[in-house]
Amino acid sequence: MYPNTQDGSIWTCGQVTSGNLTGMRASALLLLFLTSGLARAEPVPLTVNITGASPNTGQIILSVFDSEADFLKRGIWQQTVAVGEEGDVTIVVDGVPAGTYAISVVWDENSNNEMDTGFMRIPKEKIGFSNNARNPFGPPKFEKTRFELAEPMTMDINLFNAID
Repeated sequence: MYPNTQDGSIWTCGQVTSGNLTGMRASALLLLFLTSGLARAEPVPLTVNITGASPNTGQIILSVFDSEADFLKRGIWQQTVAVGEEGDVTIVVDGVPAGTYAISVVWDENSNNEMDTGFMRIPKEKIGFSNNARNPFGPPKFEKTRFELAEPMTMDINLFNAID
């Protein structure tokens, strides 16, 4: 930018602008608004239907993960729901914006709020994952369980025993 000595205006990219910075201020405020979290993406409803638990026994623990690094370690959303008369559970995940996610489900049969494991940390209780992903030698990788949430969707997850 080079000052024009005749009228005090500033030359920028071949244009002359007046000394006031109204446009620049508006741009700065817009940038501040967009980066401050005030313009968050709207949540997208996700309904998860879980089958395979015994009626009136225990609870379902559903966790949502948004990265491979946090998969099965630290979920961004979690809910626990008692298993009802039918044995099937439906959970509506709310408050999650569009993005890439993975889900894990544990049927906490004895309602102790954790996944019970046995020899070599193999789950004793039934588990399930988004895309009904499985791995015969441990939990499936994030890549197999991930899905894109862009619009309201329903996902079915079938519980299974880790050793079948």
